Amino acid sequence: KYVDIFVLKSSYFHYSIIIFVYCLNIKYYKNLKKSSQSSYHIQKIQKSKSKKNYKINKMGS
Repeated sequence: KYVDIFVLKSSYFHYSIIIFVYCLNIKYYKNLKKSSQSSYHIQKIQKSKSKKNYKINKMGS
């Protein structure tokens, strides 16, 4: 009886850890997607800015 309870508890513990890790991975993946999109967006903005600055410098010289 005692061993049964122990096994049940340990299996439940493992199960909860698996679920926890799974949820963490999903959160991490979502954040990763978000951050990669935003960094891509920032890169695009920076590129367009540098193009504008290049044009302005050409005009100024």
